[in-house]
Amino acid sequence: MKSNLKVFLLLAVVFLSSSSVALAQLAGWSHKVPLQIDENKGESVAYQIMFVELNTAALVSAGQMQANGDDIRFTLDCNGSQQIPYWIEAGMNTATTKIWLRLPAIAANSTFNIWLFTGNPSAAPGSSNSSVFQTTFATSGNFTLPVGTYDYDDFRVNAGDTLFVLGDGAGTILRINSGYMLVEGVIMANGQGFPGGLFSNGAGPGGGSWASTSGAGGGGHGGVGGTGAYDTGDPINAGGITYGALGVS
Repeated sequence: MKSNLKVFLLLAVVFLSSSSVALAQLAGWSHKVPLQIDENKGESVAYQIMFVELNTAALVSAGQMQANGDDIRFTLDCNGSQQIPYWIEAGMNTATTKIWLRLPAIAANSTFNIWLFTGNPSAAPGSSNSSVFQTTFATSGNFTLPVGTYDYDDFRVNAGDTLFVLGDGAGTILRINSGYMLVEGVIMANGQGFPGGLFSNGAGPGGGSWASTSGAGGGGHGGVGGTGAYDTGDPINAGGITYGALGVS
């Protein structure tokens, strides 16, 4: 699990042109390109989900790749003996092909090369979602998830679904560590509100305005405060602004 990862979506992006290295060592493949990986967060990880964006259109037009990408292979070594699981998400044969990789253990502050092999007209498809994303969460209808920290390779709230966040009364938030996250539905959670002490006369954070001739507007607590009471001819005092963040990060 990626217990020491603190980002929701990995932002490493590699842009590739049509340059290649001749005499590829993977049997049946005619081209290979080194891609340099830099670990610049200072954290060692047991494995890493990484996003790569490639210009496959240039390689296809140069005759170095199948138009459907079946001959794409990523490896840890230049001779192609240690292949890396990958999944082509979208955009094959365009300048912005989206591909996800599952890299093995990476040492903190390390720099190393992986290799892209192409140019095999008889290669079978190698793209596999399940090989990259081995732990997954996806809603199928409405779902309730208790607060806490969860680690998933792939986390999705599907369109039309609502994920309800169940609080614990102690201010714990819901934290999702995920290599790939897609929220097309709705996440519903209570606001945390103000964590400090009590305030009087609407003076706290999010407190409503007030006057001596009319009531104070309600202060916001995870939502906008209501309008205060007033008599005919007195000013109407607006409610307080929203205060308190959604208990999801």
